[in-house]
Amino acid sequence: MPSHSREKLLIVDDEQETRRVLQLSLRGRGYSVEATEDPHRALALCAGSTPYDLLLTDYSMPGMNGMELLKEVRALGRRLPVILMTAYGEKDLLVEALRNECDGFIEKPFAIEALVAEIERVRRAAGATAGQACPEMAELVPMLVHQINNPLTSIMGSAQLGLVQSDASDPIKERLTQILEATNRIRQINSEILNLGKSLNSTFEAIDVAALVRDCLDSFASFVKLYGVKVNVACDRQAVLVCGNRFGLEQMFCNLIANGLEAMREKGGTLKVQLSPNILQRTVEILIADSGSGMSEDVAEKVFTPYFTTKKGGTGLGLAVVKRVVGAHRGAIKVQSELGHGTVFAISLPEYGEEQAVAA
Repeated sequence: MPSHSREKLLIVDDEQETRRVLQLSLRGRGYSVEATEDPHRALALCAGSTPYDLLLTDYSMPGMNGMELLKEVRALGRRLPVILMTAYGEKDLLVEALRNECDGFIEKPFAIEALVAEIERVRRAAGATAGQACPEMAELVPMLVHQINNPLTSIMGSAQLGLVQSDASDPIKERLTQILEATNRIRQINSEILNLGKSLNSTFEAIDVAALVRDCLDSFASFVKLYGVKVNVACDRQAVLVCGNRFGLEQMFCNLIANGLEAMREKGGTLKVQLSPNILQRTVEILIADSGSGMSEDVAEKVFTPYFTTKKGGTGLGLAVVKRVVGAHRGAIKVQSELGHGTVFAISLPEYGEEQAVAA
């Protein structure tokens, strides 16, 4: 059994039996453990001279909940790893925890082995990212995907039940079928997101980005019509090839298009997409511009930061994924925006060549 005797944990939970079980179980696995039912005392301990390696806190507690404790600990300016325990696996709760630099998240009830695995994952991540302000997105995205998949299962079950109970001539059957197709697509995307890092490193091929952009735009046709948006696509060639990962590039374009449409949903506008091969640089230059609400300079500087968002209910992951995809393709991306005058994303990707075909 591995020894963790040098690692000191602080547990905060208002349920006495939970504290007792966690203390006994974690001490039995070699950890040094202190526990308290009082979040205010826990905050004082974290602010004191006694160093802790990790804080494990319940979410639902009287006086100060786990999220509030997390925020207060972060306000101390100490990079103490924090794991939040909760019986409420809601997406919004998880996203808020991530925005406040929560390092881990585990749903009750859980097996002690699962908790130990999460503690060790967080401790490894803390050691690997010492000095960084934010946990690695790759470590935390799987938890968010899991939370998204849970309600999807309920949606799919309800739609399937509706199909069974509907009359063959009922027009609602077509809508239910569309719901099932869309939820299946979301589940597929979630599955691919979990393997995004691996796939971006292993499955590169010649991709016609002009055709890919048009396919992505087609998937947003209903929103284009609903928001009263005009779409203008300009391309110097019939086919524009880059050496890339199809799924990654698809997610990049879809996220940028979705952002542009969202910015114009109130007043309409024009979404412009321009693809121009740069022969001298052997790159493909891509501009995606909207005439929407735009962003202030300070917001534009943060848009690629994981979990940063100004949208109500947003996750702050879309543009972080875009930046990661561009980087994996050895490309570059810039953003220019002005409040009330729209936003332009400028992307540069290496053009596909014979030497890339051999390397790929």
